[in-house]
Amino acid sequence: MLQAILHKKASLNTKTDNQPEDALTSSIVGLLQYLPDEVFWQILYEASERRLPKFSEAGAIENISFWKSMRFLEFDRQSVEPDVWIKLEKMHLIIEAKRYDGGGQYNAQWDLEIKALLKHLEEEEDQPIDEQKIYLLALGGNTQTSELQLKVEGKEYPIVRMHWQTLLEEVKKYTYESSSCSDAEKRICKDIIKAFEHFEFFALKWLDSLAGKYKDTPARLAPTSIDTLFHLPNYK
Repeated sequence: MLQAILHKKASLNTKTDNQPEDALTSSIVGLLQYLPDEVFWQILYEASERRLPKFSEAGAIENISFWKSMRFLEFDRQSVEPDVWIKLEKMHLIIEAKRYDGGGQYNAQWDLEIKALLKHLEEEEDQPIDEQKIYLLALGGNTQTSELQLKVEGKEYPIVRMHWQTLLEEVKKYTYESSSCSDAEKRICKDIIKAFEHFEFFALKWLDSLAGKYKDTPARLAPTSIDTLFHLPNYK
């Protein structure tokens, strides 16, 4: 949430924000970034159904930027701001987040953000375009999560589509099932789970009962959780 406030994307009152997806993104990814690089990436990797590269192929995280303004003079716009840009040793990950499933993600926005990042890397960081390995994670706003390739300036870039609910389940799985989760990591992950609950995403009750390992299961499921599970649009 801190990143959204600092970038004037949200106020302290998230219940009345006009941009709830920015507050959600900042709250979840903003907390995930405090986990060790390999843990952060492993959670994303598993939540993506292993469509993202393994940590050994992606490399350590060098920088995480929220709403980085990238100069891009096209279609009457001055700049492009991907929700999150993660610079790793061996690749780049753009995260474009939407609040609800059932729609919101679209190819034109992905295309624009990849082009802007390529231009930024070439002009600001002196990195040749043809050497850049870029993935785009479409988080939320999806009716399905099948694999997708987007051709941008003659080159194909992987688009990984993910539901927020899937990410929550992986965070909770790591928190309560992983023997390698340290006490410090567990405190961070519990705050991530609480942040999800604040935005009305809850761990799936019947999966918790099957696992038999989770504690403090919420008494109810939010409508957003049910919509996500069955990949139904949100008609609110």
